[in-house]
Amino acid sequence: MEINKLVDKVHEIISKEDRKNYLCINLSNGAEALNFIDTDAAQIIFLNIQSTQCEQKLYDTMLNRLGTDFLMHCALGHNMYIIDFGTRKDCPRALYQGATFVKYALERAWFGKIPDKFFITPRSDTARAVNVAREFDYRYRSLSKSTIKYLKKFRTYARNCRAYTNATDTVNIMNLNSSTTHDGDTMFYVDIVKNYEESSENMQQTIRSLNEWDV
Repeated sequence: MEINKLVDKVHEIISKEDRKNYLCINLSNGAEALNFIDTDAAQIIFLNIQSTQCEQKLYDTMLNRLGTDFLMHCALGHNMYIIDFGTRKDCPRALYQGATFVKYALERAWFGKIPDKFFITPRSDTARAVNVAREFDYRYRSLSKSTIKYLKKFRTYARNCRAYTNATDTVNIMNLNSSTTHDGDTMFYVDIVKNYEESSENMQQTIRSLNEWDV
């Protein structure tokens, strides 16, 4: 996805002012999106799905590091837009393989879905989709019992709380991606996160001041 299209999509999501929409920044490259996100309006979650975990098929590690907040939002049927930037290709492996396996694993653990067809689109938005249902089935059955138990901890919420959120039995994980020229530039991302934190703190100070004035 071209960067201008990604920016437009993010702005569109934020403009809906829907409390069920979350922007999930996949570290580290995904932090670049904080440069153009209205962080006062957006609901932001940080993730760390790593391409190396996908390459080495470390799916137990990946799933156990997702975090309670992310999994609960998924269980409630909220829209989770995962943002990341690739280097040699627009869509990093962390998204087209990693985030897609997360979706597969959650739908299977919570709703018993075992699809015959489950597609990923590697490398770019224009690449041919690949059916990975058989591969993902094998990888899911290879997960440890503790990982499956961790995922199923959220199954009760996924099955009983979705009437309130008008959600179906689909885990709403969507990928937003573009390319970057800053891969490996740690301080570039550190500066972006610092600016994000400072702007958030300034906003909180403003809110506190207004509240004190009202009193």
